[in-house]
Amino acid sequence: MKRILNLGLMSLVLTIWSSSSSAYEDGNTLLKDCEAAIRFSDTSVKASAEDAFPAGMCFGKITGLRDMSSFQGLIYPETKSLFCVPEKVINNQLAMIGIKYMKDNPAMLHKRGTSILILAFRDAFPCKSETN
Repeated sequence: MKRILNLGLMSLVLTIWSSSSSAYEDGNTLLKDCEAAIRFSDTSVKASAEDAFPAGMCFGKITGLRDMSSFQGLIYPETKSLFCVPEKVINNQLAMIGIKYMKDNPAMLHKRGTSILILAFRDAFPCKSETN
């Protein structure tokens, strides 16, 4: 059963990853949105009203992915989560992680933005294996 759930989850991720529908935000757009989110949350500069919507898009995706990860753990505790972000990590930090990952991997920017964030969070906060 655990294997089937893991295969199903990976199928979902791969489906999201491979989709090229223009209805979904790609990494190029998400990178700009998350850069706007960092500017918008910087209290040392006056926030631009033009950054408000893109900032909300970035933080909304980050919150959605965190919620998805938590929900997966509640519903399917026997499956390994895609990433394990510590509770104390704030969304602003996750936006910076996403920005760095996208800048370090520009060949991926045509992929779906949320898929890129999953990879960034997985690299930054991998889940500890049960054997450790």
